[in-house]
Amino acid sequence: MGNRRQHARLSRLLLGSLSLGEGFQGEWLDQSSGRLGPRHREVDHTWERVEEVARLFGPVGYVEFLIHLGHDFGLVPEWDELVGPSHH
Repeated sequence: MGNRRQHARLSRLLLGSLSLGEGFQGEWLDQSSGRLGPRHREVDHTWERVEEVARLFGPVGYVEFLIHLGHDFGLVPEWDELVGPSHH
């Protein structure tokens, strides 16, 4: 499970210039994290949220959200495991 910056870096690695960036991660995918901490997933990481993001941001938003969820739940490796420590 990564922070906003790690999520954005991972999305850039996987989506290139299509990635929606760090602001998207915080404003749309983890918007309740400041208020709820780790419990924000109960609100922000629901199927209804995925559908809302897909409607608003299209296929790229949908894929970026799935990458984010995969990363949070350990299905997508951490940044260093994908690119190695020399790419920070």
